Amino acid sequence: MPSTRAGSYSFSVDLKDEQATLHLMNDIACAIEPGDLVTLSGDLGAGKTTFARALIRHLAGNPTVEVPSPTSR
Repeated sequence: MPSTRAGSYSFSVDLKDEQATLHLMNDIACAIEPGDLVTLSGDLGAGKTTFARALIRHLAGNPTVEVPSPTSR
């Protein structure tokens, strides 16, 4: 596990499908607070954009807000 500052958390998880990614996003959305930083890493197709889109839409309170993929630019 990477080193972290006191009071910070780091973990790695393999998820089996998009539904599992969305469940994890809900758990993390309930735990984060303004000013928190969430970083994502993984291979192309790992689900980073799916997670980020779902989190942004959740925090915006709008499930249809357009969130473009960074790889589509």
